[in-house]
Amino acid sequence: MLTRLPPPNWLRAFEASARHLSFTGAARELNVTQSAVSQKVKALEQHLGHPLFHRLPQSLKLTALGEAYLPSVREGFLRLARGTQEVFGPSPSERLVIRAGATFAVTWLAENLPHFQALHPEIPLRVNTAVWPADHDWENIDADIRFGTGNWPRAQSFQVSHERLFPVSAPVLLDGRAAPTGIGDFEDHTVYHVSSNADLWPLWHECAAGEPNVDGGHARTVQMDTWAMAVQAAATGGGISLCFSSLWRHYKDKCELVKLPGPELETELAYYLVVPVHHKLSPSATLFADWLKDTMTEQEKTV
Repeated sequence: MLTRLPPPNWLRAFEASARHLSFTGAARELNVTQSAVSQKVKALEQHLGHPLFHRLPQSLKLTALGEAYLPSVREGFLRLARGTQEVFGPSPSERLVIRAGATFAVTWLAENLPHFQALHPEIPLRVNTAVWPADHDWENIDADIRFGTGNWPRAQSFQVSHERLFPVSAPVLLDGRAAPTGIGDFEDHTVYHVSSNADLWPLWHECAAGEPNVDGGHARTVQMDTWAMAVQAAATGGGISLCFSSLWRHYKDKCELVKLPGPELETELAYYLVVPVHHKLSPSATLFADWLKDTMTEQEKTV
C-alpha cells in the first residue's frame, strides 16, 4: 500500500503538464527546463508505479489513471492555498498592486496573468490601468509597467522587453482592397498615429531609406491615445498602424493582422517595471518582476 506522499514539486509538474498537455508548456509556466519537468513527472510515475501520460510525437495525452488522479491533485493545491489564506492572512497591506498602461493591460497582461496566478495562488493581486501614469502618484501602488525609454523622474526602472516596430494592417481593408503590397501604397490609406509617440512614423520612414512619407501626399491620418486603439482599428480594416513586437504577439495567431512591406525597426522603447526611487520591491513584487521578465524574454524568441 502506498503511504508516502509524492513531493509537491513532482505533483506541480504533473498538474501543469496536464493542463498544457506539453512538458514544454509546463516548463515555460514553471520557469524551469523542459527536461526538469519531464524528469519530475517520470519520478512521480515511478513513485506511483503507473504511467500518467501517453508520450505522443508532438504532445501528451493523459492515461486513464492520469485523468482519474488529476482532479485530486488540483483540489489538493486549491485547498492548501485556501487554508493558508484563511489561517494566516493575508492582510490588505500584503496585497500586490500592479499598475499597467491600458494597451499592455488589455493585451499581454490579460493573456498571461493567469499563468502567474497558477504559480502563486497565495499572492492576492490587483491590477489598475492608466493611459499615462502620474510620476508622483504611487499611493497603494507596488509597481508600474510602463512603455518608454526607462527615464522617469524619481523612479527606478527595470527593463522587461525588447521591442521591434513595423507597419501592419488587416489582410483585407474595409473598402475591399487587399493590404498594401509596397511602401508606396501607404499614402493611399488611412494611417493611425499614437499621440504619445508621434515621431515614430517619421523614424520608421527614415529607416525605410527614402521611401514616401505617409504624412505627405493624400494620406489620411487619425490620432489615437493608445497603441491598443490604433492597432485594433487597423485590425478592423480601417487603415495602417505601426505595431510593436510584444503587441503583435496578441494578434499574430488570430489572422487579424499582416505585417506590411518595410523594415522592422529596433527602437529604444520597451516595457519597464517601474518603482519609486529608493523603493525596495516586496517579496511578492520581486516574484512578479522575475516572472514578467522571464516570460517576456522567452516569448521574444518566437516573434
